[in-house]
Amino acid sequence: MKTLKLYYENPYINVFTAEVIEKKIIENKYHILLNQTAFFLGGGGQERDFGTIEGIEVVDIYEKEGNIYHVLEKELNKIHKVRCEIDLKHRKDKMYQHSAQHILSGAFFKLVNRNTKSVHFGNEISTVDIEGILNEQEVMKVEDYVNKIISDNIVIENFVPSKKELKKINVRRDLPQTDDEIRIIKIGALDVNACCGVHAKSTLELKAIVITKFEKNKGNTRIEFLAGDRAVNYLLKREHNLKRICNKVSCGEEELENSIMNLNEKISDLINENKKITEQLVDLESKKLIGECEFNNKVESELNNREVNLISKVYSDKNIEYLKKIANKLCEEDSFVVLLASNDKEKVNIIFACSKNLTTDINKMKNNKIKKCNHTKKGYEVEKDIQDKKNIEVKKDNLTKGAEELNMGELLRDTIKLLDGKGGGNKVFAQGGGKNNGNIENAIEYATRKVKEIIKNG
Repeated sequence: MKTLKLYYENPYINVFTAEVIEKKIIENKYHILLNQTAFFLGGGGQERDFGTIEGIEVVDIYEKEGNIYHVLEKELNKIHKVRCEIDLKHRKDKMYQHSAQHILSGAFFKLVNRNTKSVHFGNEISTVDIEGILNEQEVMKVEDYVNKIISDNIVIENFVPSKKELKKINVRRDLPQTDDEIRIIKIGALDVNACCGVHAKSTLELKAIVITKFEKNKGNTRIEFLAGDRAVNYLLKREHNLKRICNKVSCGEEELENSIMNLNEKISDLINENKKITEQLVDLESKKLIGECEFNNKVESELNNREVNLISKVYSDKNIEYLKKIANKLCEEDSFVVLLASNDKEKVNIIFACSKNLTTDINKMKNNKIKKCNHTKKGYEVEKDIQDKKNIEVKKDNLTKGAEELNMGELLRDTIKLLDGKGGGNKVFAQGGGKNNGNIENAIEYATRKVKEIIKNG
């Protein structure tokens, strides 16, 4: 004897009694077979029901050879007239989303001749993927149409035809290849399709269908939708938000679009004005830093007599974009090294940058083509270089090791260890962030010393 499925006869039943036909223990869980059940075990993309048997939670439901087993974590002692209760609110919610999907699928097929590729019923939002790429006009047309279907209070039929009857039914999608009975859902003249899910009795129960979003997805169109109480709550929330926004901008709903466009124009003007002011501030700050550098912080290379402008400063409450603008502005000119930082209550930001010419000029001695080295009692001497025709004395350290390279990325990675931070970059630009552990001044001083050593020996 197969389990009688009450949910197809009455999808609104939430309390019923049943007889226990079989009990078995599998992996410390109790599998209960009832003579009849209103617990829907899930199917057609619809989630299973939740509920209790004699107050014990049903943790799973499955079907085997037409018999439906209910899995409990506690032993069920009673076997006659056991009281079963399902979560009707959960059932209705899932049922309404499923019925709404069939209405949407039927409408897309009827109005734009596009069939359904896949469906998903989530706890907050549901989706249906429709063949091909649809435009906004097509989607809005379908949304209007399905809500008319709802208001028309069309009966939703759910039945199992005989195989002879099934051959005469024109379904939207191909029937599954199975010897088992096939259940059909029919929504008036809109849609006929095979489905094993539980559905509402009429379209009016769904209250509304709202398409909240549509987008391209793997060559198809994914439709996000809500139905039932989900749709009603969404519309009420949207109405509340709309009124609140209208109050904020002091206009009615009809003027809201124009008001928003005017606000966008004003915001765009303010953003442009802010950019100009920021550029002016960056220009002034850059000139100030250059002036301070001329008096305090020019570094000269001992080998090639090149002067490098070394600028280092720690700001308070400046964002990293501001630091970038200053660094880029200064390094537009040759021979600048810029070490900037900004701290707030919890975090520090660091920007290290240098002029592009420095990465080649400072490393020039390392890559020079030295033709010959002669060892005499007086020390190491270098013969004339063919290219520049100058006599170059090279110390022993520079001949054996070469000058250390100026590399902002490496310098930042080395420095930021003092701040327990992370960052990186290339030879001419690097950025990072770390904890404000009170060590930012020491970190910048450390980086400054390193740069001075590299420049002097370069």
